[in-house]
Amino acid sequence: MVPRFYKRPWIIIAVCAVITVFFGLQLPHLKIESSSRDFLPKSGESYLRFNQCEDEFGSMDLIGISLETEDESILTPEYLTVVGRIAARIENLSDIEKVDAISNIDFVTSEDNSLVATNLIDEELYSIDENGNPVFTGTKADIRKINQKLIEWEEMYDRVMISDDGRATQMQIVISENRIDSDGNSIKISNSEKNDILQSVKKIVSEEVSGTGLNQTVYGDTVVSDEAHTFMVHDLVCLIPLVVLVVSLSLFFSFKTTDGTLLPLLTVLISTIWSCGLMSLLHFTFTIVSSIIPVALIAVGSAYGIHVLTHYYIALEKNDKPMTKELHAEIIWSGVKEVFGAVFLAGLTTVVGFISLVTSPLEPLHSFAIFASLGVLFSLLLALTLVPALLMTKPVNLIGKKSDRMEAIIARAKRKASSKLEKIHSEHSEERKAEDSTYYSLFRFFAGTKPRLILLSLAIVICSAIGI
Repeated sequence: MVPRFYKRPWIIIAVCAVITVFFGLQLPHLKIESSSRDFLPKSGESYLRFNQCEDEFGSMDLIGISLETEDESILTPEYLTVVGRIAARIENLSDIEKVDAISNIDFVTSEDNSLVATNLIDEELYSIDENGNPVFTGTKADIRKINQKLIEWEEMYDRVMISDDGRATQMQIVISENRIDSDGNSIKISNSEKNDILQSVKKIVSEEVSGTGLNQTVYGDTVVSDEAHTFMVHDLVCLIPLVVLVVSLSLFFSFKTTDGTLLPLLTVLISTIWSCGLMSLLHFTFTIVSSIIPVALIAVGSAYGIHVLTHYYIALEKNDKPMTKELHAEIIWSGVKEVFGAVFLAGLTTVVGFISLVTSPLEPLHSFAIFASLGVLFSLLLALTLVPALLMTKPVNLIGKKSDRMEAIIARAKRKASSKLEKIHSEHSEERKAEDSTYYSLFRFFAGTKPRLILLSLAIVICSAIGI
Protein backbone atom coordinates (compact mmCIF):
# COMPACT_ATOMS: atom_id res chain seq x y z
CA MET A 1 0.00 0.00 0.00
CA VAL A 2 1.50 3.30 -1.12
CA PRO A 3 1.61 5.86 1.76
CA ARG A 4 -0.56 8.93 1.36
CA PHE A 5 2.57 11.11 1.30
CA TYR A 6 3.69 9.61 -2.03
CA LYS A 7 0.23 9.91 -3.61
CA ARG A 8 0.71 13.66 -4.06
CA PRO A 9 3.91 13.80 -6.13
CA TRP A 10 3.23 17.24 -7.58
CA ILE A 11 3.05 18.77 -4.11
CA ILE A 12 6.45 17.23 -3.25
CA ILE A 13 7.91 18.54 -6.52
CA ALA A 14 6.43 22.02 -5.98
CA VAL A 15 7.72 22.26 -2.39
CA CYS A 16 11.23 21.18 -3.49
CA ALA A 17 11.14 23.70 -6.36
CA VAL A 18 10.10 26.57 -4.07
CA ILE A 19 12.83 25.72 -1.52
CA THR A 20 15.41 25.45 -4.31
CA VAL A 21 14.45 28.83 -5.77
CA PHE A 22 14.58 30.41 -2.30
CA PHE A 23 18.05 29.08 -1.51
CA GLY A 24 19.20 29.77 -5.07
CA LEU A 25 18.39 33.46 -4.57
CA GLN A 26 20.73 33.47 -1.53
CA LEU A 27 23.76 32.27 -3.52
CA PRO A 28 24.73 35.69 -4.97
CA HIS A 29 25.04 36.96 -1.39
CA LEU A 30 27.41 34.17 -0.36
CA LYS A 31 30.46 35.71 1.31
CA ILE A 32 33.65 34.24 -0.15
CA GLU A 33 36.82 34.67 1.91
CA SER A 34 40.27 33.17 1.35
CA SER A 35 42.45 34.78 4.01
CA SER A 36 45.11 32.58 5.58
CA ARG A 37 44.21 34.10 8.96
CA ASP A 38 40.85 32.35 8.86
CA PHE A 39 42.64 29.03 9.37
CA LEU A 40 44.15 30.07 12.70
CA PRO A 41 42.26 28.91 15.80
CA LYS A 42 40.63 32.08 17.18
CA SER A 43 41.32 31.00 20.75
CA GLY A 44 44.91 29.97 20.02
CA GLU A 45 47.74 31.76 21.82
CA SER A 46 49.54 32.73 18.62
CA TYR A 47 46.38 34.27 17.11
CA LEU A 48 45.63 36.25 20.30
CA ARG A 49 49.20 37.52 20.45
CA PHE A 50 49.03 38.49 16.79
CA ASN A 51 45.91 40.60 17.41
CA GLN A 52 47.50 42.11 20.52
CA CYS A 53 50.56 43.15 18.49
CA GLU A 54 48.33 44.76 15.88
CA ASP A 55 46.47 46.67 18.59
CA GLU A 56 49.73 47.94 20.07
CA PHE A 57 51.84 48.52 16.96
CA GLY A 58 49.29 48.91 14.16
CA SER A 59 48.21 46.80 11.21
CA MET A 60 50.48 44.06 9.93
CA ASP A 61 48.50 43.54 6.76
CA LEU A 62 51.02 44.60 4.11
CA ILE A 63 51.13 44.84 0.35
CA GLY A 64 54.64 44.84 -1.06
CA ILE A 65 55.66 46.30 -4.41
CA SER A 66 59.01 45.56 -6.01
CA LEU A 67 60.28 47.63 -8.95
CA GLU A 68 63.34 46.36 -10.80
CA THR A 69 65.34 47.64 -13.75
CA GLU A 70 67.92 46.06 -16.00
CA ASP A 71 69.84 49.35 -16.06
CA GLU A 72 72.78 50.02 -13.78
CA SER A 73 70.71 51.67 -11.05
CA ILE A 74 67.12 52.31 -9.99
CA LEU A 75 68.23 55.74 -8.75
CA THR A 76 67.55 57.82 -11.84
CA PRO A 77 65.22 60.83 -12.21
CA GLU A 78 62.80 58.80 -14.34
CA TYR A 79 62.55 55.87 -11.95
CA LEU A 80 62.42 58.02 -8.82
CA THR A 81 59.53 59.91 -10.42
CA VAL A 82 57.71 56.61 -10.94
CA VAL A 83 58.29 55.60 -7.31
CA GLY A 84 57.10 58.98 -6.04
CA ARG A 85 53.97 58.96 -8.19
CA ILE A 86 53.03 55.43 -7.12
CA ALA A 87 53.52 56.27 -3.43
CA ALA A 88 51.53 59.50 -3.69
CA ARG A 89 48.60 57.92 -5.53
CA ILE A 90 48.40 54.95 -3.16
CA GLU A 91 48.49 57.25 -0.11
CA ASN A 92 45.34 58.91 -1.45
CA LEU A 93 43.42 55.63 -1.45
CA SER A 94 40.96 55.08 1.38
CA ASP A 95 41.86 52.66 4.20
CA ILE A 96 45.61 53.01 3.61
CA GLU A 97 47.46 53.49 6.91
CA LYS A 98 50.83 54.41 5.41
CA VAL A 99 53.15 53.88 2.46
CA ASP A 100 56.89 53.34 2.90
CA ALA A 101 58.91 54.02 -0.24
CA ILE A 102 62.38 55.31 -1.04
CA SER A 103 60.72 58.60 -2.03
CA ASN A 104 59.35 59.27 1.48
CA ILE A 105 61.35 57.06 3.86
CA ASP A 106 62.97 58.73 6.89
CA PHE A 107 66.67 59.44 7.19
CA VAL A 108 68.12 60.07 10.64
CA THR A 109 71.10 62.38 10.85
CA SER A 110 72.90 64.50 13.43
CA GLU A 111 72.31 68.22 13.59
CA ASP A 112 73.51 70.57 16.33
CA ASN A 113 74.60 67.61 18.46
CA SER A 114 71.17 65.98 18.27
CA LEU A 115 69.46 63.36 16.12
CA VAL A 116 67.05 64.72 13.53
CA ALA A 117 64.66 62.73 11.34
CA THR A 118 64.54 64.06 7.79
CA ASN A 119 63.68 62.47 4.45
CA LEU A 120 66.13 60.27 2.56
CA ILE A 121 65.18 62.29 -0.52
CA ASP A 122 64.61 65.96 0.31
CA GLU A 123 61.06 67.08 -0.39
CA GLU A 124 62.24 70.03 -2.52
CA LEU A 125 63.68 67.53 -5.03
CA TYR A 126 60.09 66.66 -5.97
CA SER A 127 57.90 69.18 -7.76
CA ILE A 128 54.21 68.83 -8.57
CA ASP A 129 53.10 68.73 -12.21
CA GLU A 130 49.84 70.11 -13.62
CA ASN A 131 48.02 66.89 -12.71
CA GLY A 132 49.10 67.09 -9.08
CA ASN A 133 51.64 64.23 -9.37
CA PRO A 134 55.21 64.44 -8.02
CA VAL A 135 58.13 64.67 -10.44
CA PHE A 136 61.76 64.18 -9.39
CA THR A 137 63.75 67.24 -10.45
CA GLY A 138 67.07 66.49 -8.78
CA THR A 139 70.42 66.54 -10.53
CA LYS A 140 73.13 63.90 -10.74
CA ALA A 141 74.77 65.56 -7.74
CA ASP A 142 71.54 65.12 -5.76
CA ILE A 143 71.43 61.43 -6.71
CA ARG A 144 75.04 61.04 -5.55
CA LYS A 145 74.00 62.52 -2.18
CA ILE A 146 71.12 60.01 -1.97
CA ASN A 147 73.58 57.20 -2.69
CA GLN A 148 75.89 58.52 0.03
CA LYS A 149 73.00 58.50 2.54
CA LEU A 150 72.23 54.91 1.60
CA ILE A 151 75.85 53.96 2.22
CA GLU A 152 75.90 55.73 5.60
CA TRP A 153 72.92 53.70 6.80
CA GLU A 154 73.58 50.53 4.86
CA GLU A 155 72.09 48.32 7.57
CA MET A 156 68.90 50.40 7.51
CA TYR A 157 68.19 50.46 3.78
CA ASP A 158 70.00 47.55 2.09
CA ARG A 159 67.60 44.70 1.32
CA VAL A 160 64.86 46.79 2.93
CA MET A 161 64.29 49.68 0.53
CA ILE A 162 66.90 48.93 -2.11
CA SER A 163 68.68 45.78 -3.33
CA ASP A 164 72.40 45.09 -2.97
CA ASP A 165 73.07 45.80 -6.63
CA GLY A 166 71.00 49.01 -6.57
CA ARG A 167 68.74 47.85 -9.39
CA ALA A 168 65.57 47.23 -7.40
CA THR A 169 63.54 49.01 -4.77
CA GLN A 170 60.53 47.92 -2.78
CA MET A 171 57.57 49.71 -1.27
CA GLN A 172 55.40 48.61 1.64
CA ILE A 173 51.73 49.57 1.87
CA VAL A 174 50.06 49.08 5.25
CA ILE A 175 46.30 48.50 5.06
CA SER A 176 44.23 49.72 8.01
CA GLU A 177 42.56 47.00 10.05
CA ASN A 178 39.59 49.21 10.98
CA ARG A 179 37.82 52.34 9.80
CA ILE A 180 35.68 54.82 11.71
CA ASP A 181 32.14 55.21 10.40
CA SER A 182 29.98 58.34 10.52
CA ASP A 183 28.74 57.42 14.01
CA GLY A 184 32.26 57.12 15.37
CA ASN A 185 32.18 53.32 15.53
CA SER A 186 35.21 51.24 14.58
CA ILE A 187 34.43 48.80 11.76
CA LYS A 188 36.80 46.00 10.76
CA ILE A 189 37.79 46.09 7.10
CA SER A 190 36.78 42.83 5.45
CA ASN A 191 39.03 40.67 3.28
CA SER A 192 36.92 41.45 0.22
CA GLU A 193 37.49 45.18 0.82
CA LYS A 194 41.22 44.53 1.18
CA ASN A 195 41.13 42.69 -2.14
CA ASP A 196 39.46 45.78 -3.68
CA ILE A 197 42.31 47.90 -2.31
CA LEU A 198 44.79 45.43 -3.82
CA GLN A 199 43.16 45.75 -7.24
CA SER A 200 43.43 49.56 -6.99
CA VAL A 201 47.11 49.27 -6.03
CA LYS A 202 47.79 46.91 -8.94
CA LYS A 203 46.06 49.30 -11.33
CA ILE A 204 48.11 52.28 -10.12
CA VAL A 205 51.40 50.36 -10.37
CA SER A 206 50.59 49.08 -13.87
CA GLU A 207 49.66 52.59 -15.09
CA GLU A 208 52.79 54.24 -13.69
CA VAL A 209 55.21 51.50 -14.74
CA SER A 210 53.82 51.20 -18.27
CA GLY A 211 56.43 52.23 -20.85
CA THR A 212 59.26 52.73 -18.33
CA GLY A 213 60.95 49.35 -18.71
CA LEU A 214 60.59 48.58 -15.01
CA ASN A 215 59.60 45.09 -13.93
CA GLN A 216 56.95 45.05 -11.20
CA THR A 217 56.01 42.46 -8.59
CA VAL A 218 53.17 42.82 -6.08
CA TYR A 219 53.21 40.50 -3.07
CA GLY A 220 52.00 40.04 0.52
CA ASP A 221 49.26 38.31 2.50
CA THR A 222 46.53 40.20 0.67
CA VAL A 223 47.98 39.07 -2.67
CA VAL A 224 48.05 35.45 -1.46
CA SER A 225 44.41 35.74 -0.35
CA ASP A 226 43.42 37.24 -3.68
CA GLU A 227 45.21 34.50 -5.62
CA ALA A 228 43.57 31.86 -3.42
CA HIS A 229 40.18 33.46 -4.14
CA THR A 230 40.90 33.36 -7.88
CA PHE A 231 41.96 29.71 -7.75
CA MET A 232 38.93 28.83 -5.63
CA VAL A 233 36.48 30.38 -8.11
CA HIS A 234 38.36 28.79 -11.01
CA ASP A 235 38.15 25.36 -9.38
CA LEU A 236 34.41 25.75 -8.78
CA VAL A 237 33.81 26.82 -12.36
CA CYS A 238 35.93 24.00 -13.82
CA LEU A 239 35.52 21.10 -11.39
CA ILE A 240 31.74 21.17 -10.92
CA PRO A 241 30.96 20.77 -14.66
CA LEU A 242 33.70 18.14 -14.93
CA VAL A 243 32.34 16.11 -12.00
CA VAL A 244 28.79 16.48 -13.32
CA LEU A 245 29.94 15.20 -16.72
CA VAL A 246 31.80 12.20 -15.26
CA VAL A 247 28.92 11.26 -12.95
CA SER A 248 26.40 11.72 -15.79
CA LEU A 249 28.34 9.41 -18.08
CA SER A 250 28.73 6.83 -15.31
CA LEU A 251 25.01 6.94 -14.57
CA PHE A 252 24.02 6.73 -18.23
CA PHE A 253 26.26 3.76 -18.98
CA SER A 254 25.01 2.07 -15.81
CA PHE A 255 21.25 2.61 -16.18
CA LYS A 256 20.98 3.54 -19.88
CA THR A 257 17.82 5.53 -19.08
CA THR A 258 17.03 9.21 -18.78
CA ASP A 259 15.66 8.72 -15.27
CA GLY A 260 18.72 6.84 -14.10
CA THR A 261 21.01 9.53 -15.51
CA LEU A 262 19.24 12.72 -14.43
CA LEU A 263 17.44 11.97 -11.17
CA PRO A 264 20.45 11.07 -8.95
CA LEU A 265 22.30 14.05 -10.40
CA LEU A 266 19.32 16.34 -9.86
CA THR A 267 19.11 15.46 -6.17
CA VAL A 268 22.76 16.31 -5.47
CA LEU A 269 22.60 19.55 -7.47
CA ILE A 270 19.53 20.62 -5.51
CA SER A 271 21.11 19.58 -2.20
CA THR A 272 24.21 21.62 -3.10
CA ILE A 273 22.03 24.69 -3.75
CA TRP A 274 20.22 24.15 -0.45
CA SER A 275 23.44 23.68 1.51
CA CYS A 276 25.32 26.68 0.03
CA GLY A 277 22.16 28.84 0.08
CA LEU A 278 21.68 28.06 3.77
CA MET A 279 25.33 28.94 4.37
CA SER A 280 24.70 32.34 2.79
CA LEU A 281 21.44 32.84 4.69
CA LEU A 282 23.15 32.15 8.04
CA HIS A 283 26.07 34.46 7.10
CA PHE A 284 28.72 31.74 7.16
CA THR A 285 31.86 32.43 5.18
CA PHE A 286 32.60 30.36 2.07
CA THR A 287 36.30 29.46 2.36
CA ILE A 288 38.81 27.39 0.41
CA VAL A 289 37.71 24.36 2.43
CA SER A 290 34.02 25.09 1.74
CA SER A 291 34.72 25.03 -2.00
CA ILE A 292 35.05 21.25 -1.67
CA ILE A 293 31.37 20.93 -0.66
CA PRO A 294 29.76 21.06 -4.14
CA VAL A 295 32.20 18.55 -5.65
CA ALA A 296 32.02 16.26 -2.60
CA LEU A 297 28.21 16.28 -2.58
CA ILE A 298 27.99 15.47 -6.28
CA ALA A 299 30.40 12.57 -5.84
CA VAL A 300 29.06 11.24 -2.52
CA GLY A 301 25.42 12.30 -2.47
CA SER A 302 24.48 10.74 -5.81
CA ALA A 303 24.81 7.26 -4.25
CA TYR A 304 21.44 7.50 -2.45
CA GLY A 305 19.51 8.25 -5.62
CA ILE A 306 21.39 5.45 -7.37
CA HIS A 307 20.33 2.93 -4.69
CA VAL A 308 16.69 4.02 -4.90
CA LEU A 309 16.66 3.77 -8.70
CA THR A 310 18.48 0.42 -8.69
CA HIS A 311 15.82 -1.17 -6.50
CA TYR A 312 13.12 0.54 -8.53
CA TYR A 313 14.46 -1.02 -11.75
CA ILE A 314 14.78 -4.42 -10.05
CA ALA A 315 11.14 -4.23 -8.94
CA LEU A 316 10.17 -3.05 -12.42
CA GLU A 317 11.86 -6.04 -14.10
CA LYS A 318 10.09 -8.47 -11.77
CA ASN A 319 6.69 -7.14 -12.78
CA ASP A 320 4.85 -9.19 -15.42
CA LYS A 321 1.47 -7.41 -15.25
CA PRO A 322 0.17 -4.72 -17.63
CA MET A 323 1.51 -1.40 -16.43
CA THR A 324 -0.84 1.16 -14.88
CA LYS A 325 -0.19 4.28 -12.83
CA GLU A 326 -1.40 2.55 -9.66
CA LEU A 327 0.81 -0.47 -10.29
CA HIS A 328 3.74 1.81 -11.11
CA ALA A 329 3.24 3.64 -7.80
CA GLU A 330 3.28 0.29 -5.98
CA ILE A 331 6.52 -0.68 -7.74
CA ILE A 332 8.16 2.64 -6.80
CA TRP A 333 7.10 2.29 -3.17
CA SER A 334 8.30 -1.30 -2.96
CA GLY A 335 11.74 -0.22 -4.20
CA VAL A 336 11.90 2.68 -1.72
CA LYS A 337 10.69 0.48 1.15
CA GLU A 338 13.29 -2.18 0.39
CA VAL A 339 16.22 0.22 0.25
CA PHE A 340 15.13 2.71 2.91
CA GLY A 341 16.99 1.15 5.86
CA ALA A 342 20.27 0.64 3.99
CA VAL A 343 20.23 4.10 2.43
CA PHE A 344 19.34 5.75 5.72
CA LEU A 345 22.21 4.05 7.54
CA ALA A 346 24.64 4.83 4.70
CA GLY A 347 23.64 8.51 4.85
CA LEU A 348 23.84 8.55 8.64
CA THR A 349 27.41 7.20 8.69
CA THR A 350 28.47 9.78 6.09
CA VAL A 351 26.88 12.60 8.11
CA VAL A 352 28.66 11.40 11.26
CA GLY A 353 31.96 11.24 9.35
CA PHE A 354 31.63 14.82 8.13
CA ILE A 355 30.29 16.25 11.39
CA SER A 356 33.25 14.80 13.31
CA LEU A 357 35.37 17.56 11.75
CA VAL A 358 33.77 20.12 14.08
CA THR A 359 36.27 18.94 16.70
CA SER A 360 39.08 20.47 14.64
CA PRO A 361 40.58 23.73 15.98
CA LEU A 362 40.52 25.14 12.43
CA GLU A 363 37.40 27.29 12.09
CA PRO A 364 36.87 26.81 8.30
CA LEU A 365 36.56 23.07 8.92
CA HIS A 366 33.61 23.72 11.25
CA SER A 367 31.45 25.30 8.54
CA PHE A 368 32.60 22.65 6.07
CA ALA A 369 31.59 19.87 8.47
CA ILE A 370 28.19 21.40 9.20
CA PHE A 371 27.14 22.18 5.65
CA ALA A 372 28.66 19.08 4.06
CA SER A 373 26.66 17.03 6.59
CA LEU A 374 23.53 19.02 5.80
CA GLY A 375 24.17 18.53 2.09
CA VAL A 376 24.39 14.76 2.55
CA LEU A 377 21.21 14.87 4.66
CA PHE A 378 19.45 16.88 1.94
CA SER A 379 20.65 14.40 -0.73
CA LEU A 380 19.28 11.52 1.32
CA LEU A 381 15.96 13.29 1.88
CA LEU A 382 15.58 14.16 -1.80
CA ALA A 383 16.49 10.62 -2.90
CA LEU A 384 13.67 9.24 -0.72
CA THR A 385 11.09 11.89 -1.61
CA LEU A 386 11.77 13.83 -4.81
CA VAL A 387 13.06 10.88 -6.86
CA PRO A 388 9.93 8.72 -6.19
CA ALA A 389 7.70 11.76 -6.79
CA LEU A 390 9.29 12.45 -10.19
CA LEU A 391 9.04 8.77 -11.13
CA MET A 392 5.32 8.77 -10.28
CA THR A 393 4.68 11.61 -12.72
CA LYS A 394 6.14 9.63 -15.60
CA PRO A 395 3.68 8.64 -18.39
CA VAL A 396 2.82 4.94 -18.42
CA ASN A 397 4.01 4.44 -22.02
CA LEU A 398 7.54 5.65 -21.12
CA ILE A 399 8.04 3.50 -18.04
CA GLY A 400 11.20 1.34 -18.32
CA LYS A 401 12.06 2.62 -21.80
CA LYS A 402 15.78 2.59 -22.62
CA SER A 403 17.86 4.04 -25.41
CA ASP A 404 18.06 1.38 -28.14
CA ARG A 405 20.85 3.21 -29.90
CA MET A 406 22.95 3.41 -26.74
CA GLU A 407 22.32 -0.28 -26.07
CA ALA A 408 23.73 -1.06 -29.53
CA ILE A 409 26.79 1.18 -28.97
CA ILE A 410 27.50 -0.41 -25.59
CA ALA A 411 27.08 -3.91 -26.98
CA ARG A 412 29.50 -3.16 -29.82
CA ALA A 413 32.02 -1.66 -27.38
CA LYS A 414 31.72 -4.73 -25.15
CA ARG A 415 32.35 -7.08 -28.11
CA LYS A 416 35.46 -5.15 -29.13
CA ALA A 417 36.77 -5.03 -25.57
CA SER A 418 36.09 -8.75 -25.11
CA SER A 419 37.98 -9.72 -28.29
CA LYS A 420 40.96 -7.56 -27.29
CA LEU A 421 41.03 -9.05 -23.81
CA GLU A 422 40.94 -12.58 -25.22
CA LYS A 423 43.83 -11.74 -27.54
CA ILE A 424 45.91 -10.25 -24.72
CA HIS A 425 45.08 -13.21 -22.49
CA SER A 426 46.21 -15.74 -25.08
CA GLU A 427 49.47 -13.86 -25.77
CA HIS A 428 50.44 -13.60 -22.12
CA SER A 429 48.91 -16.71 -20.62
CA GLU A 430 52.28 -18.27 -19.83
CA GLU A 431 53.61 -15.08 -18.26
CA ARG A 432 50.44 -14.74 -16.21
CA LYS A 433 50.75 -18.29 -14.92
CA ALA A 434 54.25 -17.48 -13.66
CA GLU A 435 53.03 -14.19 -12.15
CA ASP A 436 50.05 -15.91 -10.52
CA SER A 437 52.40 -18.45 -9.01
CA THR A 438 54.67 -15.68 -7.67
CA TYR A 439 51.75 -13.69 -6.28
CA TYR A 440 50.32 -16.76 -4.60
CA SER A 441 53.69 -17.51 -3.03
CA LEU A 442 53.86 -14.00 -1.66
CA PHE A 443 50.31 -14.27 -0.35
CA ARG A 444 51.03 -17.62 1.27
CA PHE A 445 54.23 -16.27 2.88
CA PHE A 446 52.61 -13.17 4.38
CA ALA A 447 49.01 -14.26 5.00
CA GLY A 448 48.76 -17.95 4.25
CA THR A 449 47.91 -18.87 7.85
CA LYS A 450 45.83 -17.18 10.52
CA PRO A 451 48.84 -16.11 12.68
CA ARG A 452 50.61 -14.66 9.62
CA LEU A 453 47.47 -12.76 8.61
CA ILE A 454 47.15 -11.32 12.14
CA LEU A 455 50.82 -10.29 12.19
CA LEU A 456 50.49 -8.66 8.76
CA SER A 457 47.39 -6.76 9.87
CA LEU A 458 49.12 -5.58 13.05
CA ALA A 459 52.13 -4.43 11.05
CA ILE A 460 49.87 -2.40 8.74
CA VAL A 461 48.06 -0.84 11.71
CA ILE A 462 51.34 0.08 13.44
CA CYS A 463 52.80 1.59 10.27
CA SER A 464 49.59 3.55 9.73
CA ALA A 465 49.67 4.83 13.31
CA ILE A 466 53.29 5.97 12.89
CA GLY A 467 52.37 7.64 9.61
CA ILE A 468 49.46 9.47 11.20
